[in-house]
Amino acid sequence: FYGGMKLNYLKYLIASRESPKMQDKGPDLFPGVDPGELVRQALVAEREGKRQEAVERFMAAKHKDLRYRGILFRVGKILYEGRNFDSADNAFERAIAFGENVDFSTYYRGLIAVRRRDLPAAERFFESAISAEPFVSDYHYYMAETLRLDLKPKESLPHYQRAILLSRNAQDETVCKFKLRMGEIEAAEGPSVSDELAKAQAAGPLSVDW
Repeated sequence: FYGGMKLNYLKYLIASRESPKMQDKGPDLFPGVDPGELVRQALVAEREGKRQEAVERFMAAKHKDLRYRGILFRVGKILYEGRNFDSADNAFERAIAFGENVDFSTYYRGLIAVRRRDLPAAERFFESAISAEPFVSDYHYYMAETLRLDLKPKESLPHYQRAILLSRNAQDETVCKFKLRMGEIEAAEGPSVSDELAKAQAAGPLSVDW
């Protein structure tokens, strides 16, 4: 399963990284300012909550030096947190093309696709994120959630199970277990859930996820 996903991801990554280019930058808004100083100014603006100023300076730094890694992903996160989802999606797309934080960038594109109710696209993005980094609980969890939204509860179950195994803490594990049981019920596996519930009740007080 993971071998096939990894191969598909590698094909996608190779295709997306062929001769990555920045969009036409237009006039230099910061003549004479080197990329390092622009990044410093952008970080200060970001700390002060001035998202647009931060984005402008980060992008100017990237245009001046394409080798400056991590900028496009950071810009995508700033735009995402500012709820500018279309621009964030474009930034994450370019981040992937330049090989910046590919799994996180793809994951964020999946979240944006879910917001747009483009569930097939979201599934492809989460699948790519999992292929790039298969041991992140959130990637499996949101893949499972998207599959359920797309009325594919049976396909969601392995991802909930993997999310449980990779969960960071007891609270996350509890949420994943609850969602797994919901998926099992939706997948017409209600009797097995009922049997599991009966065994849990016989063993003592029910855990929170029940």
